Amino acid sequence: MFNGLFDTLLNRKPPVPDAFARLFLEALQARGYTEPLTYRPDEFRLVGASGRTIHLHNAYHAYT
Repeated sequence: MFNGLFDTLLNRKPPVPDAFARLFLEALQARGYTEPLTYRPDEFRLVGASGRTIHLHNAYHAYT
């Protein structure tokens, strides 16, 4: 509730999906995640060499 108010008052705009993917990947790496991940923008997900897939849709909607 207050997030929307503060966003309006402070003129903050949510990141575009590609920027969010970079933020998400950087946050994972800052917390010690070491597996290389490839961002697939057409699918809006991160995919690791092991096949691990992180779908970003729900996280993006929660973030924004």
